[in-house]
Amino acid sequence: MSQEQSVEAMVPADHPSLPGHFPGQPIVPGVVLLECVVAALAVPGTRVLAAVPNLKFVHALQPGQPFRIHWTQQDQSVRFRCETADALLAQGLLMFKPRADNPPALQD
Repeated sequence: MSQEQSVEAMVPADHPSLPGHFPGQPIVPGVVLLECVVAALAVPGTRVLAAVPNLKFVHALQPGQPFRIHWTQQDQSVRFRCETADALLAQGLLMFKPRADNPPALQD
């Protein structure tokens, strides 16, 4: 297993997913938090997300609130956790696969 790595992240208060989620007391949608994790782990042109076999959202994240993404990688699987200074936000396991140079055409 690789050594743990981490990066600082933040979802800006003007992110397009926030209006309506929830009016007067916005929180960052879980899918946006997951998008931040996938973006942090991306290796452009070499791999794509294949599966999310395990994911648990534990605490809400406020727009504009900084958080850290921590991860360890083993082959094509990545264990991660997102946390603020005082709370675990989410944790899980992501599976990646090598990016195909020529993906097959869609079948009818």
